Amino acid sequence: EKARAGWEESELAADRSNADLASSRDDASHSRSLAERNAAQATALQVALSETKTERDRLLRQLEQRERELVRAEAERGKQEAAKGKAVELCEVLKQHVKEAREEMESLRDARERSE
Repeated sequence: EKARAGWEESELAADRSNADLASSRDDASHSRSLAERNAAQATALQVALSETKTERDRLLRQLEQRERELVRAEAERGKQEAAKGKAVELCEVLKQHVKEAREEMESLRDARERSE
């Protein structure tokens, strides 16, 4: 009877040990699945990060190009404003010369009429 009870207890211990082993295998399999999923997610995140950095670099280059274009446009506008100012100044000088020439012509005409 004792031998039988010992044998049954041994059998129960073996069943528990087998159940524990099966549970450990399930845990290990689940851990492997989680590790594989985490690795896949890490790879996807690295790809997304790389794409984001590439897009950021492209946008920075585009911004730098636009800034250069803006500086050139502002410089050109400054040149145009200076040229416009110079043109206005020359027009004023020309108007003054025309006015003086008319006055001189009138003076000459008046002098000729008096001499006639």
